[in-house]
Amino acid sequence: MIKRKWWQTPRLRQDEELKMERSVTWLELFFDLIFVVVISRIAHNFSGHISPSNFLVFIFMFIPVFWVWNGNTYYTERFESDGLEFRIFTLSTIIPVAGMAIFSHHGLAENYPGFALSYLAARSINILLWLRTMFHVPQFRPTALRFILVFLIAAVMIVISLFLSTLPRLILWGLALIVDVISPAFTMKVQKELPKISTSKFPERFGLFTIIVLGEAVIGVIYGLSNFEHLTLVLGVYGVLGLSIGFGLWWIYFDFIARRPPARNPTIVLIWVYLHIFLTLAIIMSGVLIAELLK
Repeated sequence: MIKRKWWQTPRLRQDEELKMERSVTWLELFFDLIFVVVISRIAHNFSGHISPSNFLVFIFMFIPVFWVWNGNTYYTERFESDGLEFRIFTLSTIIPVAGMAIFSHHGLAENYPGFALSYLAARSINILLWLRTMFHVPQFRPTALRFILVFLIAAVMIVISLFLSTLPRLILWGLALIVDVISPAFTMKVQKELPKISTSKFPERFGLFTIIVLGEAVIGVIYGLSNFEHLTLVLGVYGVLGLSIGFGLWWIYFDFIARRPPARNPTIVLIWVYLHIFLTLAIIMSGVLIAELLK
């Protein structure tokens, strides 16, 4: 019987090279629960206040949520372990994400400092993990160093934005998000020397996140119909059509995207990740608009 190490050092996973299939763990499913809450909150903020400016705020709030989730997902893909340290770091990330949910009320107005600092805290935990890999995994060191340096630039911009008025703050926040989100683009050359991304678990994680945002389309129908004291045949038809839209989006994604994992080239994988930002944004928007049409 192999003795289990409770506190493990990072080790690059090589599941594809070893032809091992991986499945999403219970811990990851629990981790995703907090994103159900924060996505629902920012979607609710936008619902009922639809305008071009609020749409921009909605985008600027969803992208950091997605990027925190993506950062954790990528770390799990590369260095997942069954040690106690992995569970502690996961819990440590859940706490600031909960802070993002709490401070998402009123968009990026008076609660902006709390939302921004919660984002910085969640991303800093991810950066701490990359720093840890630098000491233990020389092969990953060039990639981790690039992640850390680019994040520091974004972090400085976000801290400065805390002292600015609304419009300059929003502009600097948007620029900081762009800087943070494009950080993997600076690692493509060195990532080609790393083990291949899993073609089983990694796409499955994105499929589960897509299920979360598809839930917003369902919630949009239910919230929209719950505003009426009495349901009529016409409202029932609208509700069925709204749910059919959500079902159709599920059908398209899981038949034409989820079943076709991206090529193993790091650049293709990164493009695939970026496209999921636009895809999930569109799905959430469909849920918000369905709720508005049913009012």
